Amino acid sequence: MKVLDLQGVKFLTSINEKYGYNPKVKRLYLKSKYRAFKKLIKFSCVKTKIDPPYEVCIKLTGNLDIDNTIKPILDGLGSAGVIDNDRNVHRLLVIKIPEKNAAKQSLKVYVTTNNEYEHYDTAPQIVRSGRGQEV
Repeated sequence: MKVLDLQGVKFLTSINEKYGYNPKVKRLYLKSKYRAFKKLIKFSCVKTKIDPPYEVCIKLTGNLDIDNTIKPILDGLGSAGVIDNDRNVHRLLVIKIPEKNAAKQSLKVYVTTNNEYEHYDTAPQIVRSGRGQEV
């Protein structure tokens, strides 16, 4: 189920931008850009509750590192109530389409219940092509 479809997102954030440090009180704090992104996801999501375990597909168009965008998106889905906790995500697919133009950045997120993982008793086999490359 598509739970999020944002076009022209000008500030996809990164996990690297989650915390700042205040040396006066010697504490970490959530940066405003991270809070704003999480709030954007929370209020832009389809209002639905999906039962765990989850399968999440994130399709993003942008220029951030693929691994740094996952946590802020999952945190936003949790804040929106779509998922109860990101530890219940059992399968995750992230598709990145590189785009330097901030006006063309987009984010789509699909979440479904994943009961298929119970049928795996071993890790999936890696299939190799005739040239020895993983497929």
